[in-house]
Amino acid sequence: LRAVFGLTFFTFEERIYRQKSGLPMGCAVSGIVAILFMERIEQTALALFARCPLFRRYVDDCYALVSSEDEASRLHATLTEQHPSIKFELEACTREKDATRLSLLSLPVRIEASGEASFDFFTKEAKSDIFLHRQSALLWSQKSAAIRNEVSRIEARSGANMDSHRAALKEKLHSNGYSEDDI
Repeated sequence: LRAVFGLTFFTFEERIYRQKSGLPMGCAVSGIVAILFMERIEQTALALFARCPLFRRYVDDCYALVSSEDEASRLHATLTEQHPSIKFELEACTREKDATRLSLLSLPVRIEASGEASFDFFTKEAKSDIFLHRQSALLWSQKSAAIRNEVSRIEARSGANMDSHRAALKEKLHSNGYSEDDI
């Protein structure tokens, strides 16, 4: 592995550089090594921080159940101290009259005072309504698959707001050159 990772080169602005740290993109074992690396960081941090009854990670999103915001801040600091190149971000809960909200992956989690959790549909704010443009060079089958995937995501996660999310997608598609027949 040292030979593979130690001899990684890339080009930038017509110059060749040797990668000094990190894993090479596209290398068959990079994904596995990244998972093992993050697992080691997490296990070391959680061994030092014994007050976390639930900790899960999906790719680069972590979910930790702790008893307070102070505990969350301490766990965040413990995780971030494990390696100088890895920086975790802490997303704080928002408080409502009778519940607490926190976004987990693409699902806002609403935790009622009773402890019951419910989910809603979530889309991250973007600078613009970007979608594969109708005039792009991709095959129509790829464009239509992307549309079907987004529709399926809305249907699976929207709940009561499904119609408004469908309308927003339709508007986004229109602004990217798609006709009613395409949609």
